[in-house]
Amino acid sequence: MPEQAMMFAYGVAEAVAKHAQFVHPRGDGYHILFDESEMSPYFDAIRRNLENKISGAILAHAVEMGNLHRASSNQEIWTTLLESQKFNGIDFEHAYGIMPDAHARARSCGDKYNFEETIVLSHTLLLVPVMQHYGPLTPKLNLSGPTKEFEQPQPLLAVGMIGDCVKGPFFENISKRADAGCGVAIEQRETLTHPRRLQQKLRGLIRGLLRARPADCTLRIDATLVGTGAFGGSVQKLAQPFVDSLDDCSDLAAQDEVNFFIFPPPKPEDLVVGQKKCKTELNPKCGLGAASAAENVLRVVVAGFDPVSLTPHGVKYRAVSAEGQLCHTTDMLQRLNSVKGQFVRVEIPTGDAWESPAAFFAGEHKTKQEEGYRTVRFVPAAAVQARSCEEVQLVARENKPPRAWNGDTFNGWTLLSHETPTGSWLDAIYESVSEGVLKVFRKLDDSGTGLVAATSLQYLLGSVGVSEKEAADAFRQVGINKDGMIDINRFLSWLNIGN
Repeated sequence: MPEQAMMFAYGVAEAVAKHAQFVHPRGDGYHILFDESEMSPYFDAIRRNLENKISGAILAHAVEMGNLHRASSNQEIWTTLLESQKFNGIDFEHAYGIMPDAHARARSCGDKYNFEETIVLSHTLLLVPVMQHYGPLTPKLNLSGPTKEFEQPQPLLAVGMIGDCVKGPFFENISKRADAGCGVAIEQRETLTHPRRLQQKLRGLIRGLLRARPADCTLRIDATLVGTGAFGGSVQKLAQPFVDSLDDCSDLAAQDEVNFFIFPPPKPEDLVVGQKKCKTELNPKCGLGAASAAENVLRVVVAGFDPVSLTPHGVKYRAVSAEGQLCHTTDMLQRLNSVKGQFVRVEIPTGDAWESPAAFFAGEHKTKQEEGYRTVRFVPAAAVQARSCEEVQLVARENKPPRAWNGDTFNGWTLLSHETPTGSWLDAIYESVSEGVLKVFRKLDDSGTGLVAATSLQYLLGSVGVSEKEAADAFRQVGINKDGMIDINRFLSWLNIGN
């Protein structure tokens, strides 16, 4: 267990809580909103939306179920939004039509959250103390390249930060209304394209880390610029404000280190790092999440995370993003959902890949042959029957060819053992929750009818991680019969984690 990183995460959460901010546990980690005051206008707008019945689908349903109302507090609204996020493998690019294919747009779920709700969610960071076994983090995690297994696992504080998306149907709709002169849309577009919120997030994180760190420890923060790449943000516009986030962090010491990872690398005229209070470097050669030989160094990696669900790249075995790379070089997936996993070497065979990002986003079917390589994935222990890494021989098959231009995939991998698919993280998480719920039912259902009293179940569901609020919501949806009993199969269908 990464005791050092775990205590550090506890310290950050406690420091934030002392300043009346919001903290919500997620496994061994925390969701944190560092500055409630920055979000106050958005919370006020959400309450007006609740009253006017123009909320996103999640909050509208919470109102219908009686869990939210016009007078709900900021924290109640925030918690409801967070509890809507599940391990379901649905990622932002596909759900919001960012991927350039017809199927993605057809499955767009942009009504799940409205504009103000997305702003609140994107200001919420995820902090998870983990043990890192491989590094540095690189696209596709090719073990013949820089990524290697560490001699000894090292503690790391993984931080998930959400960037603003300025492409796809959601943003295009805002831009179209703004171009037509809609004042609200003009303000929304300016909010999404202005870098001030990016600065607020990084500055709030660093201040929280500085308040919490032990006196004898040095910070080493590897921060990736979020909001570029698939989200469409401009490096030219975002890079300088991102680096300048350090200027108001007065407690940084000369021995502290902040490395900025920005791709594509900005031109010299677009970024001047300048003199900072700590050591700084742009795209250092050691790489993102490199090991440290020094003692009393608290390593932190800040990476862009998906805003729609929990680590969808990780649960689909993707490593094209820093989120996916963290999931498969550390034990983060196990830390977040308590399903045990293990690191396994995986063979990626030779296959077709997109020729370039330009060809992909233009929809031009230009491909190249991508050579096979050996990589690593963190898989559910049950999927490989808890065998050691050396005993397991897995081969990956892309769920939808061609691959990304860097050799990984946008649509996830299926891992095969002797040509037979192994269990996925989605399977393992669903089975874990289902087994926990079944255990609760078995304790209560002595007669074997498949029914249990709702009043009894309300108290026992907490033992498998279901909050009272979620349980009450579930009871309303699945139905309680005239005798006050709940049907187990309908309840398991409500969980729906595997779908």
